[in-house]
Amino acid sequence: MKREDFGDDIMKYELSYKRGIEALKGNHIFLAENIFKDLIKKNHNDLSARFALANLYLKIEEPYKARAVFSQIVENTSNRINYCIELGKDFIDKNDFGQASDLLEKATALLTPNLDARSYLKKLYNYTGEKDKLPKLLDEEAVINDLYFRSQFDIGNLRSGSYSKEEAKKYLNEFLVPHLPHLTNNINYYEFIRKNFDDLDFTILPSGKPSFKQLISDDVPYKPKTNSKRTVYPEELSISNRCRYLLDKKPTRGYKGKDKFTGYLIFEYGTIGVSVLEKLFVHTKNNKIRESSENATYVFPTHMTLSLSQYSKSDIISMMKTQPYIQRVVHTSNYYSNLDKKIKQVQLSNLAHNQVSPSHKKELKDLHKVINKKKIEDFER
Repeated sequence: MKREDFGDDIMKYELSYKRGIEALKGNHIFLAENIFKDLIKKNHNDLSARFALANLYLKIEEPYKARAVFSQIVENTSNRINYCIELGKDFIDKNDFGQASDLLEKATALLTPNLDARSYLKKLYNYTGEKDKLPKLLDEEAVINDLYFRSQFDIGNLRSGSYSKEEAKKYLNEFLVPHLPHLTNNINYYEFIRKNFDDLDFTILPSGKPSFKQLISDDVPYKPKTNSKRTVYPEELSISNRCRYLLDKKPTRGYKGKDKFTGYLIFEYGTIGVSVLEKLFVHTKNNKIRESSENATYVFPTHMTLSLSQYSKSDIISMMKTQPYIQRVVHTSNYYSNLDKKIKQVQLSNLAHNQVSPSHKKELKDLHKVINKKKIEDFER
């Protein structure tokens, strides 16, 4: 994205947000609600628009809607804190304490909106008579407050490298504790992947320019990347939702490449003979980490996955038209249904690929007749 495009986007956002606030002040509730919802749809990490929408619901005395939005803010910030910490652990494993401290700073910055949303939730639970939810919320809040005050000390020690790997991971793990209950099904998906996915000694689906043969091929026309605007995910495609969806399908095995969390991950489903390759995070040019928003999902037959995954993405795209057992799913709002269709397609294509050719089928049919005839003759004897 060009610098001027980025500046234009910020200006458009600020104008939209300001228009929403003015509409709210003028009691144009329907207009304000649509503006804030649209901003959230464009960027599900937009906490300002979420807080504004929650306050709108408080203003019109819709406590249950307000409570739902504040709960979303808690979950959103909790998940983002969670993956910052998990990525930080990988950098500690590489002895890169500087990157780990940068990620801890990002996690710490999210503690304030997390606590603000929890504060509103406390009042709403009292108002709606759901006082049974308060003790857990208060316990978590006490831990977060403690983390908030200790965070600068922890960041300083990480930057100076005065912690050992074990001590550094211990401090990072403490940041996860109060947030885990807000992850779907109480599972820390990032920790699960980090611990249970095997490490490979190569980069999965490395980037690579297409060869001259690919450029002149009619199979898949090559389109060079333009300075297009960054794709914005619909909220249902957040990292935690994608992790949940892929792990709920119960993979029999998983792999991480040399790039760990910032590269493609392989979710292998041995029972159905299919593997799904998904990328959750990406390194930017200035070596920062952000959520991956332009990488598609790939679906391969299980027995071919480790060999196919060493090809570049441009190589794979070139193979796709002639090899129907290789499929690609673009991140769109109907992503999950498309992914299920592609998984089924790979299953069927793989079966067809492994079946006997039509000419051999005829030979087998003739042979079957001969065998049956021989059985009948033997029986008659």
